[in-house]
Amino acid sequence: MVQQKELKIKYRLQKIKIINFNFSIQDDKNVNFDQPHIEIVLNRNIDINKEVIIITLSINLFSDEAHEYRLCTLTVEFSFHTIGIKDMKKNGNQLIIPNDFILSLVSISYSTCRGIFFEKCASTCLSNLILPLINPRDLLPRQKD
Repeated sequence: MVQQKELKIKYRLQKIKIINFNFSIQDDKNVNFDQPHIEIVLNRNIDINKEVIIITLSINLFSDEAHEYRLCTLTVEFSFHTIGIKDMKKNGNQLIIPNDFILSLVSISYSTCRGIFFEKCASTCLSNLILPLINPRDLLPRQKD
C-alpha cells in the first residue's frame, strides 16, 4: 500500500481590493426591491512563484431576471498568500488544488463581499438588501463525473 504524503497548506488573506463599485439607480420607483436578480461571477488566478491565489468576485444586481436594468455592480479581488502551493500535485502545467481548499477561499471571499456590499449600499435605496447566504460550491464550475 502506497502512503500519500499529507499536504499542509497555510494561508492568510493578504489583500482585499475593491476593483469596481457602480450604483446606477436613477429612478427607484420602477425597481422591484423585493425580488432583485443577483448574478455572481467568480474568477481565480494563481501565481505559483509568489504563492498567491487570487479570487475575484463580481456581484451584479439586476431589477429582474431579464437583466434589463442593472442596479449595482461590485467587483472585489481577494489575494491569499498560500504557503505550500508549490508542493501541490501537477497535471502537466496545471496545479491540482484540493476542492475543499478552494471552497474555503471562496467562502471567505463571498462572506467578506457580502459585508462590503452592505456597507457600500448603506446610504442608498438598497440599504436594506443583504446578499443571500449561498453554498460556495454553487460558484465553482461543475466537476465532471
